[in-house]
Amino acid sequence: MSLYEKLPIEALVQFHYEIRKNIENGILSEKMNFELELIKAATAKRGVMIIEQCSNKCK
Repeated sequence: MSLYEKLPIEALVQFHYEIRKNIENGILSEKMNFELELIKAATAKRGVMIIEQCSNKCK
């Protein structure tokens, strides 16, 4: 069981948001996308899907 599977859903969603924001702002590297996938997998196991909104880079 991963650490992400032990965290509350609310914490995972917020953590996902913060990591995504920091990747987009160049604070974290694109390699952190792997962590985002781990978070998505942990939430999906509990029946919650994280849907990402298009950022400014999509426009």
